[in-house]
Amino acid sequence: MGQKKYPFHRTITLAAVAGTNLLKDDQVGPLDLVCYQRVAVINETNPYTRLRLTIQRVGPTFLISEEANPRVDQLYWDDVAVYLTEGEIYTAELTGCSASDVLKMYVTGWEQENGSLE
Repeated sequence: MGQKKYPFHRTITLAAVAGTNLLKDDQVGPLDLVCYQRVAVINETNPYTRLRLTIQRVGPTFLISEEANPRVDQLYWDDVAVYLTEGEIYTAELTGCSASDVLKMYVTGWEQENGSLE
């Protein structure tokens, strides 16, 4: 019998500084497995120049997707399942933000303690 999966729905909010801002979800714990099934990012205040969804980890950052010149107050979705393991962090990098922009990232998926892809 497989390990139990725990669903999650989280909102990460940040008041931006001018320039590049990172919205980060929680770092994946030891021996855990996290599946991000759907992610949405929005800047509610101003347009900006670039959105990059990435996985931060030891070694090079892994690029999931990128959007040039996102519009103000429009959700940008990525619904390809992405699996993270110990020490990795799902992030949204927003470039070209103005100070005090309201940035949000919505994440949906499941996590499994002591999980594996088997």
